Amino acid sequence: MENVKFVRIEEMGEMIHVFFKICDNLADFFRTYTSFSENELNRYLDKDNTFRYIIHAGEDFKSIQQSVVDTIEKISNERDDAYFYNHVLTNNGRHKSPPEVHDLMRTEYGLADIDEVEIDGNEDREDINIEWWTAHFFTALAGLLFDEPIEEFEDGDRSVLNL
Repeated sequence: MENVKFVRIEEMGEMIHVFFKICDNLADFFRTYTSFSENELNRYLDKDNTFRYIIHAGEDFKSIQQSVVDTIEKISNERDDAYFYNHVLTNNGRHKSPPEVHDLMRTEYGLADIDEVEIDGNEDREDINIEWWTAHFFTALAGLLFDEPIEEFEDGDRSVLNL
């Protein structure tokens, strides 16, 4: 099943925008239950169901971006959309905290355990970063349901969702 499919990457200085097509059922669900207005939601999930994942990563992300994309797609598409929503994005419809998402990445999907790697002294930055950015993708996507819209600043700029 294709719940999430990579579309493209756009670099904007130190900001990297990674676009993923979200399956229609999930995108429609997000639109129905989000706290975001249509205009606010369109910044992250457009009318074509393309989700914008914004990363402030600098140069070091480029070396792992394909691994992050592949890992996100693999985890997202392992089962149907109901499983993806109920198990990966949420705890059966309840908000899953960022530490819970990181724990899932480590225990169920075998991604690097940041705490364990640092204790062992065998710090592999790439493995840690792949886990970090993958977990944050799921946190950001679920944020469309659980986060409150961020207020605009006086100059019209907005803060980045979940980063």
